[in-house]
Amino acid sequence: VLQIIKDMSALSKQAFDVMVTAFDGTAAYAEIMEWIKEHNFVCTASTGSTDITVSGLTKEAVDDIVHANNIQEITLQVSDNSLPSSSADELGKKNVFSVDTRLTVTIPDGNGGYEIKDVKLKKNVQVKMKIPNNYDPGSLELWNVTDNSKIKLVDAEFIWNGTDLYAVFPTKTFGQFILYARDITTTADITIGETVVTGTIGDISFDTYYNKAQTATITINDKGLDATNVQYYLSSSIYDYSGIKTISKWSWIDYDGEFALKTDSNNVVYVKITDELGNVTYAASTGVIVDTIAPSITGITNRNYCTCPTMTVKDTNLKSTTIDGKSISLSGGQYTIPVGTHEIVATDVAGNSAKVKVTVFDGHKASAWQDIDSDTHRKYCEGCGAQVNKEDHKFNQKVVASKHLKKAATYND
Repeated sequence: VLQIIKDMSALSKQAFDVMVTAFDGTAAYAEIMEWIKEHNFVCTASTGSTDITVSGLTKEAVDDIVHANNIQEITLQVSDNSLPSSSADELGKKNVFSVDTRLTVTIPDGNGGYEIKDVKLKKNVQVKMKIPNNYDPGSLELWNVTDNSKIKLVDAEFIWNGTDLYAVFPTKTFGQFILYARDITTTADITIGETVVTGTIGDISFDTYYNKAQTATITINDKGLDATNVQYYLSSSIYDYSGIKTISKWSWIDYDGEFALKTDSNNVVYVKITDELGNVTYAASTGVIVDTIAPSITGITNRNYCTCPTMTVKDTNLKSTTIDGKSISLSGGQYTIPVGTHEIVATDVAGNSAKVKVTVFDGHKASAWQDIDSDTHRKYCEGCGAQVNKEDHKFNQKVVASKHLKKAATYND
């Protein structure tokens, strides 16, 4: 039982020996686990980049702390520390992660309460640190950085347990741990037409537009591990890493060549790559909008007007509306056309456009009487063609006198 606990808990030899001595090899499993918990031999903590386990934290390992025999708790605190991307000892290596670590101890403060102090160790403890996948194991370098030194941990062992890779090393100094390695992540380039549109998962937005039907291709970039399976998923939604991992396995399509994007829709191409070791990586395109529909201009057509008409412009991705080449601002999508001859153009972000030409007169200009029939006669606007006047015929009798006539004559006009 003790040997199993040692293997599972990764206790240091010193801590293990203390435990064996305390129980003389006869304690029951449950009692041993309670004893480990009570004496806080193992501390664990996690960040977004790694998981860390510290074992071997006996009270005897703690140096220069008052009331050491009354230690209530030893705590491991870790946090990610952003580092600029740079090389380490060898060309091609990058900063995989940097974590700040701190060991603290809770002890009585002498006034009936407790205080927290940084732990100083006089003996090495064992640190087990999870290493992200997709890095060349032979290129791994781990450094311990404090205010006074930067030390490469040459005695760190990198152990693969069949699922994950861990760095295991002894130390009695906690500060900043930096991991350098050469990236062997298999990546993908996503191409639409002749343009590579690979984006960054977690920072995708719909800002790439096309006004014709498009197809996409995927190119795999191997950096040491062959891709054994490449799949894609075409979506109109934006996912981060956690969202991508919820996509049903039935939704992924095996990639076998060029495929079409959805027309008049938002598109994001997600790629899932599995390498020969079973590592899974993801890639995604930028947000792509295929918009083949021109803006709609209603309320006016290609003709003349004698009153100022109001037009309405609609488009989901409208970019601009111009009159005679000058940009105008719409109010609620509408605009009243002024007097004059004008060309109106509405354009969307994808490059689709609609055009209307109009002439607007300042009121009607009536024509001469025309369109005379047996009963009426009419006048029409010379600008817009609208009928502006209509009257019935009127017959007036007039008398014509002449000295050449013996009597007056009458006629109807």
